Amino acid sequence: MADLRARLATMGMAAHALERAPGDPIVAVWLMAPEEYTTVAAWSADLLLLGGGWTLLEAVVEVLERTAGFSRRDCVAELAGIKGVWAPVPAEGGPPVAPRAADFAPGGAPFDR
Repeated sequence: MADLRARLATMGMAAHALERAPGDPIVAVWLMAPEEYTTVAAWSADLLLLGGGWTLLEAVVEVLERTAGFSRRDCVAELAGIKGVWAPVPAEGGPPVAPRAADFAPGGAPFDR
C-alpha cells in the first residue's frame, strides 16, 4: 500500500481517499483473499473490491456507465451499493473503520446488487 500512496503522490492526488478533489479519478483496490485486512487500503482507496472476477467487474462497469454524469461522491456511493464493494465513510476524529474483506462480501460471489 505504501507503493499506492507513492503513485498517488506522483499523480498529484491526496493519499487519503476522503481528501481527494471532485475531479480526481476513483481509486479501487481489488482484494483477492476474504480474510485480508484492509486497514491501509481503507485510507487510500475510494473503493475496495473482493474477488468476484468478471461478474464483479461487469457490475462495476455497468454502474460506471450509468453514473457517468454523476459527481465523484455520488458515483462512489452508487458503486458501494454493489455486494462485494466497500467505500470508506468519514469517521469522527480518525480514519474510516476498515473491515476484513469477508465483512463486506459475506458468502463471497455471486455479487448481486
